[in-house]
Amino acid sequence: MARSFLISDNAMRVSTMAESAQNAFAAESSELIAQTALNLADRMAAEGHFDEAYRCAVIANTAAQQSREQVLIAKQQRN
Repeated sequence: MARSFLISDNAMRVSTMAESAQNAFAAESSELIAQTALNLADRMAAEGHFDEAYRCAVIANTAAQQSREQVLIAKQQRN
């Protein structure tokens, strides 16, 4: 879709991740969002999109805290 229209696929990914995080109520959902946001943050940083990477890291942190999964929280804090 980003190729056909003048939109930022990075911004769209971050926006979708943020919206998903707001609608995650189960610990399992929060865990999945945290993992996905961490992966996306790494990808954005590797591509030089540091603002988007930071936003994904914040989303990952919040989702990890909501999941109450200690291993995930520790992993997120290392990044």
